[in-house]
Amino acid sequence: MKVLFRDYLKHPEMVNDFKFPSVSVKPKTLPSKEQLKTFFHALPDAKYKIIFLALVSSGLRISELLSADIDRQSRMIVPKSHDGKNKKGWISFYNDETEEALNKYQGNPFENSRSTVTHVFKKTGSS
Repeated sequence: MKVLFRDYLKHPEMVNDFKFPSVSVKPKTLPSKEQLKTFFHALPDAKYKIIFLALVSSGLRISELLSADIDRQSRMIVPKSHDGKNKKGWISFYNDETEEALNKYQGNPFENSRSTVTHVFKKTGSS
């Protein structure tokens, strides 16, 4: 609200007396390597393990990975283009561990819905 009146409407006097609570920053903590290993081994199926490995090595979001084109020859992941304003789609790659798991898996593990993967990951994380 302050930015709207001050910067866009050019009426800073309208918000000079406004008091806004300070927002405390709560840093996010990242899981340790051991926690990640425990989570990985607790995943119920090889396809979810492959999805986890691909997410970790590529840096993509779940929906980006699941809708991407996978070039297994160059280990390249090409997300479908989208018109988002915050994050642009970029190609990414997956690591040797993901490739090894993909080669052992029959079928395409990325043919899943985002909600199914999210549900399995949440369930695994809470158990």
